[in-house]
Amino acid sequence: MGVIFVPPFGMFRGFESFWHDNTADEETKTSKCDKDAITDMKIFVFLCNESVNGEKSVAVPQEISNLKDRLSKYPDSYKPELKRRAKTYIEYVIVVQDEVLSYLLKASKDGLYIKSERVLFYENTLKSFGLQTEVESNSEALQMIIDQNQNDFQTMERGYEREKDIIESLDKISSLQKIVLSGVYRDTFGEDALIQH
Repeated sequence: MGVIFVPPFGMFRGFESFWHDNTADEETKTSKCDKDAITDMKIFVFLCNESVNGEKSVAVPQEISNLKDRLSKYPDSYKPELKRRAKTYIEYVIVVQDEVLSYLLKASKDGLYIKSERVLFYENTLKSFGLQTEVESNSEALQMIIDQNQNDFQTMERGYEREKDIIESLDKISSLQKIVLSGVYRDTFGEDALIQH
């Protein structure tokens, strides 16, 4: 009778991992990260909006800290994607804000605000991140702001000094919002956001 040699299980596992394609495992991890990222980006958007609207309650810093802890558990390979998504949202807010303020200053008589290709690009990108509801809510809020302020901007006393004052006020508001949004990003990711718009 011959001797049969049965190698230890570890050897089989080693050979199997050498020949087996592990990309399915990586795709599963990425898929889970994508699903979790939708929820976490919704939280990030909420915290940005709360902070920008001046409703920064005692709970907001704690929620930012909780989000930071959640994000730290993502694989290192996925963290740049989270940062990209967060920066995209901040850029979107800044671009929309600048566009709407510019529109209001022009005080268009036709009453129609038409989104630029740039705004539509950001909205489609954010929707691809799973932020459809947030984009739709933002669009509705912007339309309300336009509707509420359009008559005031059309009927206000025009003149160089008056327009200069309005532009300076709007620039201050815009600058403050950029600072607040960058602060939420910094508190969440532990680094400054280099925002491009």
